[in-house]
Parts: sequence; C-alpha cells; structure tokens
Amino acid sequence: MMVGLPARGKTYMARKLARYLHWIGIKTKVFNVGDYRRDAVKFYAGKEFFDPDNAEAVAIRNQCAQNALEDMCNFLQNEGEVAIFDATNTTRERRRTIYNCCTETYCFRVFFVESICDSQEVIEANIREVKLKSPDYKDIPQAEAVEDFLSRIELYEKQYEPIDDKIEEKHYSFIKIYNCGERFLVHKIGGNIQSRVVYFLMNIHVLPRTIYLTMHGESEMNVQQRIGRNSPLSPTGKASYHDLVARLESVIMELERAENVLVITHQAVIRCILAYFLDKDPERLPYMKVPLHTVIKLTPMAYGCMMERIPLSFEATNTNRSKLKNCEPNLAVVEALNEFPRVRPEIKIGPRTTQVIYQNTGTAFETTDAHGNRIQRMDSTISDVTWDNSFPSVHDSNI
Repeated sequence: MMVGLPARGKTYMARKLARYLHWIGIKTKVFNVGDYRRDAVKFYAGKEFFDPDNAEAVAIRNQCAQNALEDMCNFLQNEGEVAIFDATNTTRERRRTIYNCCTETYCFRVFFVESICDSQEVIEANIREVKLKSPDYKDIPQAEAVEDFLSRIELYEKQYEPIDDKIEEKHYSFIKIYNCGERFLVHKIGGNIQSRVVYFLMNIHVLPRTIYLTMHGESEMNVQQRIGRNSPLSPTGKASYHDLVARLESVIMELERAENVLVITHQAVIRCILAYFLDKDPERLPYMKVPLHTVIKLTPMAYGCMMERIPLSFEATNTNRSKLKNCEPNLAVVEALNEFPRVRPEIKIGPRTTQVIYQNTGTAFETTDAHGNRIQRMDSTISDVTWDNSFPSVHDSNI
C-alpha cells in the first residue's frame, strides 16, 4: 500500500515495482484510486474536490477507494499474487480500514511503502515531469496546472499523518523512503516477496534519465541466418529466457541506479531488458524485435516507458523470427520445416563446391563450379538424408 502526499513519486514507484514483479514472474497489478476517481467524475473539478471540508467530494473519494479495494481483493483471491494500492492513504484511519479488511477478512499480508519528501527541488521536478502530464491537467496551461496542484498538496497536508512506528502503527510492515532514496527506514520485513520489494525500492530513483540499448555488430552467422557453431549444450547447460531473466536481475538493479547509460549486448539480453521496461508478458520475450545496427532509446516515465528506435546508416540482416503458428511437439518434419524461412548461404570457395541447402520441402546436395554454375544436384526428402561430420562441406576434389 502506497502512502504519502502528492508529488512524492508514489505512482512512479508503484508502476516500476509492478513491472519488476511481473518481470520476475509474479502476477502483479496496480490499483490506482485516481483512475477510479476519474471514471466517477468525468471532468476535473479543481482543487476544491480535495478539500476535506467538502462533504460531497469526500463521499465520492471514499467510494472510489472502496471500489478499488474491492477490486484489489477480488484480484488477489483469484489469479493475482501481489496487488499495489496506489493512493495517498494519508490518515491513520484510512490505513487502519484497509489493513483490517485485508488481514481479517481475506488473510492477506500488507506492506506499506511511504514516500516522504521535504526537498522543494525534488517536489517541483516531480510536478513538472509527472503531474502536469497526468489526465487531470490535459489541455490546461502549465502555470495554471502548477498552481492548482500546489493547492491540492496544501489541502492534503492538513490531514497528513505519517506512519507511526512507535505506538499506533508499530505492528505494520513498512518501508519509509526519504527524499527519493536519501535515507530508508525498514520495519518488520517478513517473507521473500517483501524482501525483494525492499531491495528493489532501495535501488531506484525518480530522476529523469535515458537508457540506450544496441546489439553487437553484424556477424557472419547473422548474414547466413545461422546460430553460431558452438557444440551442443548438455542438459544442464541449456537455458531458457526465464533463466536469463533470473540472471539479469542484478543488471536491472544497476540500470535502475544508473543515470544515462549505454548497453551493448546480445539480442536475447536486450529482449529481457525491454520486457522489463516495457512491461511485456514473458511469453512474448522470444519474439520482441531487436534489429541489428539500431540504437534503442528508453526514457522511463511515471506512467510507463517511452521507446524510440534510432537506425544507424548501415544495412543489416534481419535476425528476428516471428512466433511459429504451429508448435505441436509431434509435428511432422516437413511441416515443421515449413514454419521456417528458406535459407540458402552463398559459398564461392574452390573450383567445385558442394553445399547442403535446407529448403521447405527437403534437402538438396548441389555442386557448382567456381563461377557458381550448377554442375550436379541431388534432391532428397529430409528423412532419407544422413550427414557424416567427417565429410568436408567445401572441397576441391572432383565429385
């Protein structure tokens, strides 16, 4: 549960935390009470809507919070594992109500994340970068929006009660984050997920920055549409994208701590990083497009991440593969080959060259002269072909 005054980075942290948990395989969803309010009140009524003395507005806001709470509990009762209740939750009464509902009615574990900030510079930067881009201030002049939002903060300050770790709320599990990461107070942490949440929150910051991703240069294997010539992996050496995500968790923490940074790495690693920042489902990982000779620019924002592809002035082979239409394990060999694009490498070595051409319909042994003219061709279905590793694929002897 998020806690804190407006413009303290709560929504930014909530959404980043949800992306992180989703990325490591934990079903997570953010329930933003502001979204429920915007659905209930179609047009923003101004700062007066947040006045604690406005009884009608208070009733609407309480009902929105209740609706969000019910949806959150329903999510956790069914497919969800972690839910983030994104709201100010500035009073002890509100926190007590939510805590009792979650622990007594549903037996859920509750963890509070309170963001405390007294740095005017950080608050103003957060207002400019985040709040002015929120749906509340769409088509409103910037100066007017800033003035209105600062007035909203003053109204919340009248009723704000920080989490009391001494008496009334000392039984809660929580983390207090001061000035977006200058200092932390961690209290009564229990369990693996809460520990990972704390670890993540202690590594992020809300300052603007840019991340650049790019692959290595085009290789000969890329040109031939082939994967490298390494020996086959043993059963213990095989890895999936899920395993790669687990190994990259520390890299993600370093990227969260960093400011502007350039990462040059393998296509699979870039896919995992993109899936984290763009909040993509794990099953989409192998098919995310990561072209050669292209710089991918990521700009993390409060409500997501902006991506821009910057192609370099070099042509490159397309190394991306679309998702196969038929992935049945008992698929016939010929049908399986039809799922892949035709690949025919060009070889021009020696006066006579024999090459094996894998096509959609089978396999062909073809002999050509030094100029590429075909001398002999033998076609076969894939089931009739065996290959002796000792036979050289390129030779100068007569055939």
